[in-house]
Amino acid sequence: MLELKNISHAIGKHQILENISASFEPNKLAMIIGPNGSGKSTLLKIISNEIANYTGSVYYSNKLLTRKDKSDIAKIRAVLSQESELSFPLSVEEVVMMGRYPHFSLKPTLKDISICNQALEKMKMSAFSDRNYLTLSGGEKQRVHFARVMAQIWEQPEDNNRYLLLDEPIASLDLNYQHEFLKITKEIAQQNTVTIAVIHDINLALQYADTVLLLRNGNIIANGPPIEVITPENLFNLYGLRCRVLKDPHSSFQHFIVE
Repeated sequence: MLELKNISHAIGKHQILENISASFEPNKLAMIIGPNGSGKSTLLKIISNEIANYTGSVYYSNKLLTRKDKSDIAKIRAVLSQESELSFPLSVEEVVMMGRYPHFSLKPTLKDISICNQALEKMKMSAFSDRNYLTLSGGEKQRVHFARVMAQIWEQPEDNNRYLLLDEPIASLDLNYQHEFLKITKEIAQQNTVTIAVIHDINLALQYADTVLLLRNGNIIANGPPIEVITPENLFNLYGLRCRVLKDPHSSFQHFIVE
């Protein structure tokens, strides 16, 4: 379980987040949706301990985040940010091995190497392991970084949850890889992992999310199951766009189109 209690954050006189309280359960894929500037990425950075100057509390498994050892957190919490670019000519396997840094001191063990190989295979990037990372396309780089964060939290803690935090993870991916990525993310979430993803695509959220938190101007508009939260009324409040629902007559799936 990950809990937020009365989280507020401001830069100067500009209020970014205001009194945010929410909980995120393991085995569920939670998505945060909102317009640009609504505070989504800031909230994720507070959850991941990248921003410290906020009021309120963040709890990992009932333990206050600020009291947890950073090296211990790094073994159970992985973050895939919007800006994961590297400027060094590392090989793909070296980039993925970066995810294992919290787990060894001097050099990787055979176990670390095996985990990285499995993560690359999971992302269908094994054939790229010797490639120079800088020669990859944007989508290929993103798949490498997802392999890296998977390698970081590959092992399931005996007495704790894992935490996977994703900030707009599918923005640079082709349509087929977007769905593959979210299927893998959902699979990880269902393995006792608290999984939170910032995403823009409403219809993908309807298809893959277990819970959706709608954020506007640093405030929660709604939070709950996607079919209850993603409504024409709420989307109008978020974006000022009038939408209507199209329902698949052969399944429970539905999606929105702009009128």
